[in-house]
Amino acid sequence: MNLEILRYKSGSNATLGSLFVRNADGGREWLAYTLEDEHRDKKVKHETRIPAGHYRMAIRDDGGMNTGYSKRYDFHRGMLWIREKFNGVEWRSDWGFTYVYLHIGNTEADTSGCPLVGLSQNGTAMTVGRSRDAYKKIYPVVADSIENGSVYLDITDYA
Repeated sequence: MNLEILRYKSGSNATLGSLFVRNADGGREWLAYTLEDEHRDKKVKHETRIPAGHYRMAIRDDGGMNTGYSKRYDFHRGMLWIREKFNGVEWRSDWGFTYVYLHIGNTEADTSGCPLVGLSQNGTAMTVGRSRDAYKKIYPVVADSIENGSVYLDITDYA
């Protein structure tokens, strides 16, 4: 499975985008809106979006967020983890960010550098809404694909 986040609006505290699945014919199927922290040239912990690039995803079934999500969602099998980044030569897990997940939340205060998903978006307030509904929509598809093969995520900056 190939996922793609297209970032199209960047503000002083947040970035808006859309999450798609790329089909074999090159087309895109929209899955959700995204909200991330703002761009920074130098990383500030919990305040910087991950760089554009090519990533490989995994399931992470330990840690505090996983415990909380396991209690909240009966379908949860682990966090949707953006684990490795391709540097042009090889896949690296030491790419400068750790434990970056696709997860729920509505404002940039909820991100800590992670892409949040939502089914609605406010471009003025730079927020997403219906985040839990979006998570319920995308989780089974992405988790199944990770467990049955590979999931790649490409992030492209337009803003």
